[in-house]
Amino acid sequence: MNDATSQPAVKVGDAVERDPLYGRGVAMIMVAGCFFSLGGLLVRLVEDAGPWQILLVRSIMLSATVFVVLVVRHRGKVFAEFRKCGITAVIGALCLGVAFTGFIFSLLHTTVANAVFILCASPFFTAPLALFAVAGFAGFAVALRWGRDTDMLALACLAGLFTAVVAAVMSPDFAMSAYDTGLCVIMGVVQMSAGMVLFTKGSRLVPAAELTLLSLTEVVLAPIWVWLWIGEVPRLWTLLGGAVVLAAIIGHAITGMRRKPAPYGAV
Repeated sequence: MNDATSQPAVKVGDAVERDPLYGRGVAMIMVAGCFFSLGGLLVRLVEDAGPWQILLVRSIMLSATVFVVLVVRHRGKVFAEFRKCGITAVIGALCLGVAFTGFIFSLLHTTVANAVFILCASPFFTAPLALFAVAGFAGFAVALRWGRDTDMLALACLAGLFTAVVAAVMSPDFAMSAYDTGLCVIMGVVQMSAGMVLFTKGSRLVPAAELTLLSLTEVVLAPIWVWLWIGEVPRLWTLLGGAVVLAAIIGHAITGMRRKPAPYGAV
């Protein structure tokens, strides 16, 4: 199959030329992580809305925004694009919906720093909500790579739809203040949608095993936003852990751009 991502790197002597497509994918994934990192702060700023209410409004706005992006991209063929994604998108959307739900609930039961670092170090923790989020996000990342020859942004649209349906059933009521509603709209339209557009685009250029590593910019930045904005101070060890993670991300990205690209279809 003729795909730019399947072309081997060009060797010059014993060195391997930088892979510009990989570098572009790295940048997209890392910037997506920056958008995702704002989620903890926005949830903390919500005053009265419960987790199901937050999920409901955020998910509706995410699906609506992503659907508009898909319509702009594909015009009259947008529903054909959903069909083309097939069962892979459905599975990935269900996984992402689980991740959405687990993460929101975990944020309401611990600090932002703890929530995001539990996601980072999931094999060492047994907190059920954080593990649901980890498993869901991992399934989402793999599904993106399986379907990378299609526009898997449809997956994010379906994930928002699935989550909204569950949240609508589970929510005790739909009464929210204008302030809380506005914050949830910002989450869906800006914070989540921009992150998903960049993440799905970058996933076509980066192997699945590296997607979650590169998006750990979320883990580093999320505690900083709540620290600066609302004074939720992370512990010293949390900050040191963030520095280690950030150094690992930068080092991996730099060395990765010098490698031969993964064969097409590799996950």
